[in-house]
Amino acid sequence: MCSLLYQSCFEIHFIKKQQVPIQLDSATVAYFKDMAEKKGIPYQNIINLYLTDCMLKKKELNVSIE
Repeated sequence: MCSLLYQSCFEIHFIKKQQVPIQLDSATVAYFKDMAEKKGIPYQNIINLYLTDCMLKKKELNVSIE
């Protein structure tokens, strides 16, 4: 599911989490909830894995505001 090695995904699951309020688009939440149902993983964990993958790969978001 994620591009991290399985061991890394497993280790991240046990890292202390910080609860943060976040506003997400309904379509984005629906996308992750659908994926979660198929994978049998809570959607919050999937979102965390995606964000962790971005962090570890040092991905940059290209955004232009006009």
